Amino acid sequence: MLKTKLLILCSFILAVKSFAQINFERGYFIDLNNQKTDCFIRNYEWKNNPVEFEYKLAEGDAPQKANVSGIKEFGIMDLSKYLGADIKIDRSTDDLNALTYEKNPIWLNERQFLKVLIEGKASLLSYTDGNLRRYFYQVHDTIKQLVYKKYLGENGESMTNNTFRQQLWVDVRCGNTVERVLKQLNYNVSDLVRYFKSHNECAGGEIIDYRERKNRVFFHMKITPGINYSSLSVTDFWNAPWNAINVDFNDLNFRIGLEAEFILPYNRNKWSIILEPTYQPFSSTTEFKNETLTAAYNAFELPLGIRYYSFLSQKSRIFIDGFIVSDFPMDHTIDLGDMVFDANFAQTFGFGVGLGFSYNKISAEIRYYKNGDVLNEYLYWDGDYSRLSFILGYRLF
Repeated sequence: MLKTKLLILCSFILAVKSFAQINFERGYFIDLNNQKTDCFIRNYEWKNNPVEFEYKLAEGDAPQKANVSGIKEFGIMDLSKYLGADIKIDRSTDDLNALTYEKNPIWLNERQFLKVLIEGKASLLSYTDGNLRRYFYQVHDTIKQLVYKKYLGENGESMTNNTFRQQLWVDVRCGNTVERVLKQLNYNVSDLVRYFKSHNECAGGEIIDYRERKNRVFFHMKITPGINYSSLSVTDFWNAPWNAINVDFNDLNFRIGLEAEFILPYNRNKWSIILEPTYQPFSSTTEFKNETLTAAYNAFELPLGIRYYSFLSQKSRIFIDGFIVSDFPMDHTIDLGDMVFDANFAQTFGFGVGLGFSYNKISAEIRYYKNGDVLNEYLYWDGDYSRLSFILGYRLF
């Protein structure tokens, strides 16, 4: 019965995953005539800088496309901003096996969307295309690439052109900047973001850090009571096949848990890490060969998993999750008629998968758990423990 329910649950999960989509979110774009249009933009959380984007003027409208040739700027509210710009870009490789003896950049004239990382009196922008990563800076209305290039020296050794440090010393330098800081500056996002934030704090005026807006990590705590339909199947292989004991114990019982959820700053906060300490009681009686048999198995469990959300609206979401489960037995005994098998139930590891719906602070979920062999310390006994849970949740904060 539980296997059938598991197949149904997995089918639901696959169906939800297949229908999960990237939402259109509130945004805007500015064309080359400086005309601003408020709209809804499909948020792909682009890894590579886009050359176009999809938008709707109203939520019910058909999507349209705009590309970099006709757009000066677009953004998704409170999340990201891109500038359309005619730039000079050096696409030289950093692959050590493909370096040349040319020290200077090889400039190409292109029009691209540049991603704004830091916005202020001096802005930091980035361009990514596969393994290529280039950083740009904007002072007033002028955008230039920060020059960084690997090349081969006279003896064939790898060398680096770090002209970006000189550019910053000339164009992006405030009163408290010292040359030693620039000499230690690396061509990576963390060093450059830190430098531009420090510069703008010195120069005064508003500073917008789009990486901080995107990379916010949220934490939620939820109480998770529920009901389990649990099954413990006990098999004795010693007497098989003529006098084997093969007994199924089933129980409908209450469970209680406390869920800690860490929302990850990826794909518009759709992924999270879950830790849910849970108390799971089990007590059941069954008939076998005209005898009444009983089993009790109470455990403290520690499921650790990952969850994916599909947003239906601002307040409602469908989610799927998967767990690895560490099980710590507490009280346990099995009465098999002529003998009381006071078993030493073993700590086990299993898995769980779930499908749920949440609205604001309330959630409901159906979840299937499959533990390992709880009698694995006994050579000729097998204890197969699984359950189907219906879980209600209330978010405390």
